[in-house]
Amino acid sequence: MLQPPQHEVIIGSGSGAGVVANTLTNDGYKVLVLEKGKYFPNSELTFNDAEGYNNMYEKGGGLATADQGLFILAGSTFGGGSAVNWSACLKTPFKVRKEWYDKFNIDWVADETYDQCQEFVWKQMGASDENITHSFSNQVLLDGSKKLGYKSRPVAQNSGGHPNHSCGFCYLGCRYGVKQGSVNCWFRDAADKGCQFMDQVKVQKIIHRNGKATGLECIDNRTGKHFRITGPRKFIASSGSLHTPCLLQKSGFKNKHIGANLKLHPVTVLLGDFGHETKTKPYENSIMTSVCTQVDDLDGKAHGAKIETILHSPYMESIFTPWKDSDQLRRDVLKYNNLAAMLILTRDTSSGTVKFDADKEDAFTVDYTLNKFDRNSMLQAILVTADILYVEGVKVIIHPQNSVEDFESNKPKHERSVTDSDYVAWRNKIAKIPLGKYGVSYGSAHQMASCRISGKGPSHGAADLKGRLFECKNVYIADASAMPSASGANPMITTMAFARKIALDISKDLKPQLKL
Repeated sequence: MLQPPQHEVIIGSGSGAGVVANTLTNDGYKVLVLEKGKYFPNSELTFNDAEGYNNMYEKGGGLATADQGLFILAGSTFGGGSAVNWSACLKTPFKVRKEWYDKFNIDWVADETYDQCQEFVWKQMGASDENITHSFSNQVLLDGSKKLGYKSRPVAQNSGGHPNHSCGFCYLGCRYGVKQGSVNCWFRDAADKGCQFMDQVKVQKIIHRNGKATGLECIDNRTGKHFRITGPRKFIASSGSLHTPCLLQKSGFKNKHIGANLKLHPVTVLLGDFGHETKTKPYENSIMTSVCTQVDDLDGKAHGAKIETILHSPYMESIFTPWKDSDQLRRDVLKYNNLAAMLILTRDTSSGTVKFDADKEDAFTVDYTLNKFDRNSMLQAILVTADILYVEGVKVIIHPQNSVEDFESNKPKHERSVTDSDYVAWRNKIAKIPLGKYGVSYGSAHQMASCRISGKGPSHGAADLKGRLFECKNVYIADASAMPSASGANPMITTMAFARKIALDISKDLKPQLKL
């Protein structure tokens, strides 16, 4: 039995965990961070795809929803999602904050409290859109949007003030130590102030009685040895929107919102082949440095799809290349050096559930089906993306639905207009073909809202406005699962802002108690 003296314990090491550890240690409290994944120093982050996915992602990158309709990427390494994400920094959209205030009575998202939390994490990581060298795809997105008058802008990177560097491999960890996630930013300062860490430790259960948690049941993933940790005053669950609800379910908490309301920001990809004479160098420069927001608010409530760029690895692109037959897939994948790849990312109205499997060790099920509205949001973004690719001179537009014909043109770029008759005819045709539940590759790298907070009590959420479980006042939620709904933007900044607010409240609660 491990009894650290008056430590607060954080379960998980991702974006939320880093901010909480940093905040509490800077306020003078002792913190222990537990992570089921393995810690890799920057010097060891030299993996190829097979090694990287196996070492750093949940289920080796092979996780999917129960109906196999959507595949899921989630970090499973020390640093969590912050170690493998694509550095994109976007603040929470205004309409999303308003929804959380109006619908869930979360007062602090509507005032300067939340602004200050966002600014704190932004500045701490040195997030900036200066000194960016855009990749081919990102430049196409910005240039095409400008030509057509579509709303677009650069996306800030959490590079700590460093000049933009040519690295398209941040999905396998930042070997240069530039990306300011939990490992290279938040935990360094915390470690200097006494924060302690245990990697490859799986927390099996929170021990609690009469509304108070007293300890953790754990297993050492290296040895298989079971042990307990007792003594912490505060237990902060920061295991992500897949594992936090499963941990709470296994611990016996019963609130109906634990594991419910799951949001995934479902995505698909539109590929553009610029021909063999154009080398797009998809492996160079940062992965995601631009965004088009032309159709990200189709209902007036911030539901729609953003257009961004996707990781340009052959493995990732092959997943989103539509299957027509094996020969065609092979030909499309071999176009790698000539492709631009545009990501269609949806703020979903769909929702799902995540639930642990009591019959299988460490197994869980994600039940989620993409609804008609969200598939139409993707379609509208596909149309806008096709416009951008066309005016930028693409030779072939590869539609993500395998039953839809691609568009081809050899017309010179400088002569093109989106009013060209052949393009208009194809565009009008695909506009009438709904995206199906199947026949399109859908994915998710953002999981949110599965243990949402609410100011309306336990009938509307799993935790209160301080992030405390309604069922247990010294267990807190401080990760993306605390969001009331989808963030509507790449969720790192939102997750960290929530964690900052929750950590500040934890610190206030601890102040009357003895610091060590």
